[in-house]
Amino acid sequence: MTALDNLVMTFALPDIKRELGATVTQLQWFVNAYTLVVASALLPMAALGDRFGRRRIFSYGIAVFAAASAACALAPTPEALIVARAIQGAGGAAIVTLSLALLVDAVPRRLRELAIGVWGGVNGLGIAMGPLLGGAVVSGLHWSVVFWINVPIGALSLPLVPRFLPRAAAGSKGADWIGTILGIGFVFPLTWAVVEGPSRGWTDGLTIGGFAVAGTCLVLFLLWERSAKAPIIPLSLFANRRFSLVNAATVLFAAGVFGAIFFLSQFLQITLGYSAFEAGLRAGPWTLLPLFVSPASGGLVKRLGVRRVLVSGMFLQTVALAWFAVKVGADVPYGDCIAPMAVAGLGMGLSFAPLATGALQGVSADRRAVASGVNSTLRHLGVAIGIAACTAIFTAHGKYLPGQPFVDGIKPSLWLCAALLATATVCAERSDRAARR
Repeated sequence: MTALDNLVMTFALPDIKRELGATVTQLQWFVNAYTLVVASALLPMAALGDRFGRRRIFSYGIAVFAAASAACALAPTPEALIVARAIQGAGGAAIVTLSLALLVDAVPRRLRELAIGVWGGVNGLGIAMGPLLGGAVVSGLHWSVVFWINVPIGALSLPLVPRFLPRAAAGSKGADWIGTILGIGFVFPLTWAVVEGPSRGWTDGLTIGGFAVAGTCLVLFLLWERSAKAPIIPLSLFANRRFSLVNAATVLFAAGVFGAIFFLSQFLQITLGYSAFEAGLRAGPWTLLPLFVSPASGGLVKRLGVRRVLVSGMFLQTVALAWFAVKVGADVPYGDCIAPMAVAGLGMGLSFAPLATGALQGVSADRRAVASGVNSTLRHLGVAIGIAACTAIFTAHGKYLPGQPFVDGIKPSLWLCAALLATATVCAERSDRAARR
């Protein structure tokens, strides 16, 4: 549920834009308000779970998520929808990070790495399936239904928590609140500046101020985490070059893939003229193929190793996005889009689970939960920054209008996404070399 809501409203964006009178900048905030809060709150929610009980905070997360979903459905203005999405993100962060912690507690130690890999793959697939489900729901129904469906799921889940989830053993009572505040102080101003820069101007005082605050908080965060007794992110994890490179690949992968999905889903509607449901079906080669490929990737990893499978998936994504960038046009027939979509779907299916598994290789057992939390945080951050960067390029070169104006904006955005995936491929390839040294 929480993974789907990253991009579940993508195919509903044109309808929301018309009904609420939203701007292009507000459209990306509808997505980023959620992903940014999730990215910023994952590790703090884990600390709250340790302090007050994981099961309790997990239940609160479900309740907040369901209530905020209802607020999203009832939002009368773009601003109200953005605020509701941010609150929904806070509940989603508690669900995501504590579901992993509860899973780690429940699974035998010998199966823990496999279970975490499956957890990461399911989350990745949920993100990918969001646009398709949203398109199916929006056609014939109001866009608010994509949020209303969360309410009964939350209501049904709440009574199951105390019945099936045992109370976890008490964790650390300490919490790195200074590190948390500095981390948020880096993430939010950075993304805000990237999002608002095209409309305000890159030399605007507020834009420059956003980058300055982000840079200052990043430096202070690194200095604080080096000396903190209970750091929210142990920097020693990044002394492992494989861990650092796999996480770099995670950020770049998320930014490139979901920045592309954000605009290609709208391209099918705005330029090619399909309804939300028709566009969702036609995106199937990309969004549905991972459902079949991702389960098989586990067997391939055992046979070929993480690096080979991951590099193959990243490379296929790079080829697909470059192919899209060449092919996309105001008069391009849908048939020309099927092959690159299928290549993208194959690459995505080969990448999700290996990214989660690769982030845990070489990490000691007592740090695996933290390592997985860092990887999840960076993945969500990559989604937000990728959409923000692509929107900045889109608004600089094109307009949210049918035909050539939309194409003029999406072409350079797709080239950026292809470059990000190419860099992610290099990081994935070098991660295994780092492990052998």
